[in-house]
Amino acid sequence: MSDLYNVKVYSSNQLVGVTDKKGEVIVPNLVSYLDNHLSIEDNDIPVNYDIPEIVKYVSTPYRGGGAVRFDTSNVQEGSTVYLFFIEKFFQQKCGEPSTAPSALPVG
Repeated sequence: MSDLYNVKVYSSNQLVGVTDKKGEVIVPNLVSYLDNHLSIEDNDIPVNYDIPEIVKYVSTPYRGGGAVRFDTSNVQEGSTVYLFFIEKFFQQKCGEPSTAPSALPVG
């Protein structure tokens, strides 16, 4: 069973389905030979996953099909996450110039 189930899938910004327990969905009625805009709802992806692309374009042959994969990576415990902030914002909140680095490791 995949953690990536019940993710909404769109074709040309119209909801066409949600992923099953394996993280898969069948998208019907694609237009042959033209780029079809496929996307997923990134808010449905668990926060411990990184997904670099949420939109893909696919062109299928006449009466054909294909497979589109949205790559994900599970952010494992113990990996470094960086928080970036703007120094001006830090100055406004603290009232003095920042001596902190512009990126701080968390975790």
